[in-house]
Amino acid sequence: MYILGGSTHSSVVNYYYCREVFKARHKRTRKLVALKKVLMDNEKEGFPITALREIKILQLLKHENVVNLLEICRTKANHHNKYRSTFYLVFDFCDHDLAGLLSNVNVKFSLGEIKKVIQQLLNGLYYIHTNKVSAKY
Repeated sequence: MYILGGSTHSSVVNYYYCREVFKARHKRTRKLVALKKVLMDNEKEGFPITALREIKILQLLKHENVVNLLEICRTKANHHNKYRSTFYLVFDFCDHDLAGLLSNVNVKFSLGEIKKVIQQLLNGLYYIHTNKVSAKY
């Protein structure tokens, strides 16, 4: 069970099925997490195939430079939500995302920070490619 905090718009590249990312806290552990809402509005039958692909891939990939999928959760179906559950992908929480930092004109990176970010991106990319996963850019 998670307690929702403030809402932020997602800067995640994959907008096919994702609408929003929420900051939340696990009720028991008090750990901060990010809840990525799975967009189900256009789905007539079943769960979005793009979401299933991402879940399958993220469950296989465990690396310090690849986002960590902790679990999948859902809301209870009831008359308030037309008996349709809302699904969330639960990730480790990060204070900032790279796209948000890059778009902020007030954030300036040193040469060392730029090198470190590039190294992390390449390490993560190398890991997913050696595990036979191709990434969309």
